[in-house]
Amino acid sequence: MDHAHFLLVHTLATSYRIGDHAVLASWLTARTGRPLRTEERRELSGLTAALRRSLDALPALERAYRAAVGDG
Repeated sequence: MDHAHFLLVHTLATSYRIGDHAVLASWLTARTGRPLRTEERRELSGLTAALRRSLDALPALERAYRAAVGDG
């Protein structure tokens, strides 16, 4: 993962915790100094949805891990 993608993923995670897709879109617009292009908005929407699914699954993964190692 290159630095730009790392920053995007980090920002997605932060945005998800403090707001929503609109928060992240505003942040990216400010960082780039231009409105997001259609394909960028589409990719951002997909990434945000994927992150939401991943974060929603995290508690179940943690429970499964604890059950597997006997902690919990």
